Amino acid sequence: MAHASGMASMGPGGSPYPELPPLKLFGQQAEFQGALNAAMAVSAACLDRMTTGAGQAIEVSEQECMTAILEGTLVQYTYAGREASRLGQYAYGPRAIFPCADGWLHINLAEEAQWQRLVERMGNPDWTREEIFRDRLLKGANRDALEPLLAAWTAPDVQPVERGQAQYPTRFSQAASGRHHLCTGAAMRRGSGKFLARRNCPRGFRL
Repeated sequence: MAHASGMASMGPGGSPYPELPPLKLFGQQAEFQGALNAAMAVSAACLDRMTTGAGQAIEVSEQECMTAILEGTLVQYTYAGREASRLGQYAYGPRAIFPCADGWLHINLAEEAQWQRLVERMGNPDWTREEIFRDRLLKGANRDALEPLLAAWTAPDVQPVERGQAQYPTRFSQAASGRHHLCTGAAMRRGSGKFLARRNCPRGFRL
């Protein structure tokens, strides 16, 4: 289904290696996205039944679920005539994965307000006021200068970043497996779900 949706041809995004073939996304993405969308649809149907007393017929297509997360690929082709490619670089920045003491941190800031919150979280370092980082497109064009500076901040430890999320909400997260996120304290601290005892996951998790 990943291939049928077109998603498989898009990985890895921002690749500088045109001589290499597409790289399959990690894990079983079609099955994961299909299950996630099905869970959301069932939850919505249950809420509606509590209000109306009526049931719902739910149909979930894994192919459509994957197509829906192609990052505007269909919209760009329809309205601008641009064909998406896994090659090249993202226009804006920062958008990359950075090393931390205990793993990796994905930072993807498409809005200036998100960047300003991150700047505040970092303690307003002087380099963030450089002209080459004035807006998201300049940050994308100067990623070679920006990313080492961000990496120097993320490298000590990811935990302070997680703790700062409530005070400085922005768009970054620890890059790890789904089981890691659900079976550690990070999801509990964010209050994103209800924890139950479950085999292979001491804290357990339920949406």
